[in-house]
Amino acid sequence: MRQDAVYPPFARLCALRVEGVKEAAVAGAAEGMRSAASGLLARGAAGLSLLGPAPAPLARLRGRYRHQMLVKAAGRANLKAMLALVAGLRDAFYARGHAGLTLIIDMDPSAIM
Repeated sequence: MRQDAVYPPFARLCALRVEGVKEAAVAGAAEGMRSAASGLLARGAAGLSLLGPAPAPLARLRGRYRHQMLVKAAGRANLKAMLALVAGLRDAFYARGHAGLTLIIDMDPSAIM
């Protein structure tokens, strides 16, 4: 079942979470990352898929709002493409100067909370 749905251990996951005190800024930054990811994927990152962004299951924790997106790589062969995509998203996030926001990158997360 996990193999059919392309989930670990048959795939690699990367959780990208944006956190901040202003919900609108967090949601906007997460959507901006989605747009950047779509552009990068259009350039030929076969075997990768995106889920989200959406509010994290614990959408507000310690006064900070959290939105997340998952990148899935179908198999180990696509790991290099996944890492390139994540690096591009990280660079795009910080190039936009999101003051007061934090980007957390979690490769193969043990929990997605």
